[in-house]
Amino acid sequence: RHRVKHLLGVKGDFLWPEFQIQDDAVNVVYFSALVWMSLSTVPYMALIGPLLMYIHFKWLKLSLKYLTRRPFVTETTSLLVTLQRISCFNFVVLGFLVMAQIILIVPYEPNCGPVNGFQAAGQMVWQLDIPLKAVWSDFFAWTLQNRGSIVAVMLMAMLVLWMLHQVSLRTNRSVVEQMSGVANRQVASL
Repeated sequence: RHRVKHLLGVKGDFLWPEFQIQDDAVNVVYFSALVWMSLSTVPYMALIGPLLMYIHFKWLKLSLKYLTRRPFVTETTSLLVTLQRISCFNFVVLGFLVMAQIILIVPYEPNCGPVNGFQAAGQMVWQLDIPLKAVWSDFFAWTLQNRGSIVAVMLMAMLVLWMLHQVSLRTNRSVVEQMSGVANRQVASL
C-alpha cells in the first residue's frame, strides 16, 4: 500500500475507498454469464473464457488487497441470496438460449458449409457419425417409451430435495440468528 500511496503522491493518512461487495459480486456474475452465453456462438471462447475469468479474478483480488479497504459487512446472507437469484436467472437465460439454438431453424445459403440450412441444429446432430450412435438412439427411444416413469422418479427426487432444503433452511436460519446476535453484541462493544 505504501508504494501505491507514493505513486499517487499522497502524503499522510489516506482513506482507501471501501470495497463494494455488492457491485463487484454482481459484476463477477454478469461477466461469467456473458462468457457462458458467448460459448454457444463463439466456440473459441472455450479456450479464451477461462483465461479471461482468471484475469478478472486476479484483478478483483488485487483491488481488494491493495486498492481498497476491507468492508464491514453484517448482512452477508442477503448478499448470498441475491447472488443465488442472479445466478439462477443467468442459467435460465442461458438454457433458453441453448434451446433456441437447438430448436430454431436458421436458413443458410446452399453452399455455406457442410450443414443443411433448412434443418434445426438438434435434428442435424442425429445425422452426424458419432461414436455410440446406436446406444444413444436406443436410450432416447427408451426414454420416450417410459417418460411417465421418468417423470414420476424426477418428481420424487424433487420432493426429497425440497424436504432436505427445508430442513437445511431451518438450520441455517437458526445459525444466522445466533451469529447475528453475536455480531451485534461485538459491534455494540466497539
